[in-house]
Amino acid sequence: MFKVLLIAFNEKTKMHFIENWFRKYSYTILEATNQTEIIEILNAHQNLNIIIVDMDQDNKKALEYLTFVNKSNLEAYIFATASKGDFILVREAFRQGVYDFLLISELDQNFASKLHRKINQFDNKNTRFNEIDSTVIDLKTIKERFLREIIESDKIFDLNEKIIKYNIRFTNQNLFLCYFWIDDYNTISEKYDGNTIGVFTRKVRSHIETNFIEKHSGEIISLSPQEYLLFLSVKSNDLDNIDENLYDILNNIRMNLLESLNISASIGISAMYSDDKNIKELFYEARENVKLRFIFGKGTIITPEISKKITAKKIDSIFGKEGEFIKTLIEADKEKAQFQLELLLKLIRNSNPGKLEKIYASYMQIIYIIVKFINEKCYDTVEVFGENLDFYDIIAKFETQEEINEWIKDITDIVVSFLKEKRDVKVNRAILRVQEFIRNNYNNDLTLKMASDYVGLSESHLSNIFAKKTGQTFTDYLTYVRIEKAKELLETTNLKVYEVGVSVGYANVEHFSRVFKKLTGLSPNIYKNS
Repeated sequence: MFKVLLIAFNEKTKMHFIENWFRKYSYTILEATNQTEIIEILNAHQNLNIIIVDMDQDNKKALEYLTFVNKSNLEAYIFATASKGDFILVREAFRQGVYDFLLISELDQNFASKLHRKINQFDNKNTRFNEIDSTVIDLKTIKERFLREIIESDKIFDLNEKIIKYNIRFTNQNLFLCYFWIDDYNTISEKYDGNTIGVFTRKVRSHIETNFIEKHSGEIISLSPQEYLLFLSVKSNDLDNIDENLYDILNNIRMNLLESLNISASIGISAMYSDDKNIKELFYEARENVKLRFIFGKGTIITPEISKKITAKKIDSIFGKEGEFIKTLIEADKEKAQFQLELLLKLIRNSNPGKLEKIYASYMQIIYIIVKFINEKCYDTVEVFGENLDFYDIIAKFETQEEINEWIKDITDIVVSFLKEKRDVKVNRAILRVQEFIRNNYNNDLTLKMASDYVGLSESHLSNIFAKKTGQTFTDYLTYVRIEKAKELLETTNLKVYEVGVSVGYANVEHFSRVFKKLTGLSPNIYKNS
């Protein structure tokens, strides 16, 4: 009789599994709600067939349970399940060694029947299940479990012995570890749900294997739907050109993924295996090298030789260097703001890519400077950006430094555009108030200073914006208003010319007459009589 361990299940979900999966086949159902209970069951039942961890109750705890169960080296088929296919959760579950991530809503008796038929083929003398067809997810073999063990363990293994024992398809000659990172995984994952992400994983593995299986020997394991590790033995008698041959193999794989699946992959390569380096060291080297895509960009192949050329520089603090950048924000000048921003971004470039948290912190300094400036102008970031943004979370999701740079440039443009729009509204309001002030006080001895005091701007600034917005100087507009009012008085009243002049702000009748004739082409007297 097959035994199933359900971990962290609520009553409703448990009954769903029992009704749709296990009751029909009389499986023995075991339950655990915490790690103590898991340990007790594992000690009492060494021959578990299926372990299912419910991720809905407490994601963090569930991942801890998966890690613990996976490290227990059980010959069991391990599932993670949830009501929703959160892809961050899916990826983490795969990283902890699950065979598949299943949506509860998709589980029915048809699926259970297929799985049951395959499990019935299980030979108790073997250490693994036999292969399951493409309608059900391939079960991981003990070979793959061993490959995972050697990249995580500090133990010394007799690699030749294990290669023979587990029928591993590579040798320790010309052996490299190649870490594949699927670029833009968040976008790609939107096309899949929790039950079909395994299909994506198999496609990637299949396309990688197709390109080396005939001419070279190797094994590939999935670290997550986004990450894959290739153990590759390059068949070559020419050691001088082995690096070139390896690069060509990986480039062919990269191009195949791009052309066939429309997937961009970055690849980090380890040094060649030797007696003085264990597999774990090579794994960490390949993983660190693939991180350099942060600098070199997506779709790149990073070798140990390339990584050695990166000279890590100390990251200078941005604080205290933002003065000129702030000035351009005050001026709401996009071109100048982008120029000054680029100078700040240069302080971050070429920093040690292995210290991403420090790089993120430097970018957050720039964000802090921008947000602080916005707040000091009495605006809210939601008003500026249209939503409440988690800036650090956004930055951490980018895969390359250039993507972060472009995003911060876009953020700066948004801020400058917002400030310019607000400034334009303020300027327009100020101009309207000045024009109204002139129309209400044209008969007085008005000056630019009186108007600037009225709207709270400096004389030079008011003079500048008034001319730009109206096409007239302050004096020209004042003169225009006075002469228009004078024309009205000359047409509709019996006031004498000098009385009209005084009424519109000209104490000197000769000066009034000269200005009037200049603007209308006629003297006040002729205009009145005409």
